[in-house]
Order: sequence, then structure tokens, then C-alpha cells
Amino acid sequence: VIGQRRAFPIASYLAYGLTRLERRCQLLDFVGGMVPQQIATLRQTDLLIAVAFAEYTQAVVDAVTDAHIRGIPMVTLTDVPTSPLARHSEVYFCVDDADSHQFRPIAASISLVQSLIVGLSYFQDAKTDP
Repeated sequence: VIGQRRAFPIASYLAYGLTRLERRCQLLDFVGGMVPQQIATLRQTDLLIAVAFAEYTQAVVDAVTDAHIRGIPMVTLTDVPTSPLARHSEVYFCVDDADSHQFRPIAASISLVQSLIVGLSYFQDAKTDP
């Protein structure tokens, strides 16, 4: 899971939720500048989940582009279907929050992430019930 700036708390919460569901997950947080190397270790059986909104963080766009070139499947959470993330994704979700005095809220994106996590938990439970 990757995201920076305004997208970081959304990506972080998604990674938290996936970990709570005991899914193998790593938050690519750019600490130590190792994200290109972390992307290089992804396999085609992995999934990159990327979160970014305009003004798109170039490091996230680069990571998504690198993963796309390597054939890594992606799900993205972004603002418009023409974003540099959606362009390379198998599945994308668009959330376009309106500006409010140069501040863009994250409530709608967090709600979407919570819905995805709850949905995945129900899916997991259904698979394990006899």
C-alpha cells in the first residue's frame, strides 16, 4: 500500500485494516528512500494498492508506473479516471473531494477504505464458514 501527503493517512489506515484482517501487507512509507527497491521486490502474484490525488506525488506516480511496467496488478484510489494512477490500474476508485479554503478533506476516502475493509472481512468470513 502506497500513498504520500494527503493520501498517506488513507494508505496507512488501509494497511492497518488489512493487517487487522491478517492479510499480508506492507505500507510503503518512503522512510529511508527504499520504495523503488520495495517495488522491485513485488511479484506478479502481489497487489499494489496506491492512493494519490491531484497534485499527484511524483514518487507515487513513479512507483505505480514501475509496477505497471513489471506487470504487477494494481488497485488505486484517486480523484479522476484520467489520473496517472487510474491509467495503470485494473481497478480504480474515484473520490473527488471539494476544496475547502485550500484544504481537501479525507473523510470520503476514509469511508471508502472502511467499506472495503468491512467488505473484505465479510468475504473472508463467508469463505471460512462451513
